[in-house]
Amino acid sequence: MKKILFFLLFLLFALPNLKAQINAPVIYTPHFHWQAARYQPSKLGLSSTKIDIHVAPLMGIQAWAGNTSLSLEKIVDLLDTETITTEDVDEKVNDLDPINRVGFGAYIQPLSLSLKFFKNETLPSDTSQSGFASTKVELFTISLDLTERVEGTALVSDVVGQLAWNGNAQFAGQTVSIGENSVDAFWQREIAIGAALPVWRNRDFDIRAGGRVKYIIGVASVHTDVFENSLTTPALNTANINSQLDFGLNYRVNKAFSEDDWTSSDVISGTGKGFGLDLGGTLTFQQRYRASLSILDIGSVRYTKEVENYYRQGDASFAGVELDFDSNQDDSDFLDSLWNELEPLESQEAFTMPLPTRLSLQLEYGVPAQDKNNLDYFRHQAFLTYTQGFRDIGASTKKSQFNLAYTYSSSTRFSVGTTLGLGGYYGFAWGTYLSAQLGAFDIGLGSGNLLGAFSQRTARGVDVSFNMGLSFR
Repeated sequence: MKKILFFLLFLLFALPNLKAQINAPVIYTPHFHWQAARYQPSKLGLSSTKIDIHVAPLMGIQAWAGNTSLSLEKIVDLLDTETITTEDVDEKVNDLDPINRVGFGAYIQPLSLSLKFFKNETLPSDTSQSGFASTKVELFTISLDLTERVEGTALVSDVVGQLAWNGNAQFAGQTVSIGENSVDAFWQREIAIGAALPVWRNRDFDIRAGGRVKYIIGVASVHTDVFENSLTTPALNTANINSQLDFGLNYRVNKAFSEDDWTSSDVISGTGKGFGLDLGGTLTFQQRYRASLSILDIGSVRYTKEVENYYRQGDASFAGVELDFDSNQDDSDFLDSLWNELEPLESQEAFTMPLPTRLSLQLEYGVPAQDKNNLDYFRHQAFLTYTQGFRDIGASTKKSQFNLAYTYSSSTRFSVGTTLGLGGYYGFAWGTYLSAQLGAFDIGLGSGNLLGAFSQRTARGVDVSFNMGLSFR
């Protein structure tokens, strides 16, 4: 065995692997446009239904987790302490990326409503004697939803892994940055009001815009405000190699939640308040071609209750503790001694946590068709989705994500499809999904990443999604 810090590093990658930036059953099927508006606000109202309702127990549920560095197979191997060898760990530490990301999330939407309003419009007609016909067209669509949202992200640099496993001798005579490391997680309750409407159209083009304003109750939060730390190791010709470590410290981590048992009042009133905004636009050309551009989660939450700040700025030195892992020596001496040198100062100052802001661009091609009731739908649809986060918090990651998807619809009542992903938290991902309308009931389920069921060597996470609701034409 080697240094115990190694195990602290890989505990991060052993999170339960249960969406990331894409909720395939929602945005790639036609039955949940009011849910898809969470990712593309201008798509609210793009369906033949007039009223859509989610009220618990008919609601949307989603859970996901993934990481950018270790496959499920490697995680399982690392947790099997009876068979893992030093060579196995050496290989995995050497394979770490400069920045290694872990993300997880869970969403419950117990309430969601959408309502479409119409106006009469006179349009050119080839069948009318006057050459014109009056028809109902969408004026605008509005929505209201309530979402419980839990997300988290951990960033770990390869330097931390190398130090934890191989020690500091490899950096003799150097001052190295410990790298980009952070932990951010939150539980938020969103109350959102949305609207979308056509802003201009003719025979070939249709342009619509949409947006959502969100009032946010922050129930709990952990946020790394700054992390800029360095490590200096003496040169090999000094006597205290492998024992003397000099740190340059500049970090601040905030939390906002009660460490005691939470009460219903804590969960309802929360520890912070904030606002968020989603904006988007959609351009459709000749019905077949569509492009949607969105900016999501603009805003922040200010935490003022149950706040603790942990920070340190300045220099610190650690003389080291000699450990023999083959003896019965208490390994806690090492961690206690290191902690005494790096222990943070504490305060209770309010802090602001940004939302996971990200950009989404989606291109689509569809083959139009009509069902027996002359309702329009796409029999075949192909999608290309690009998602780019502006920061590493929750569903937002600076590591770009691309998704290809294909959906087949046999009518307005049933759709099935598959998706391939690259980048984001998962790397390569494959999933499948379906949705159906059974009378007034809508049901959708699927995943953007099912690789773990077939190849643990390739999969780096998994997600599941389930939606139920009521729709009325």
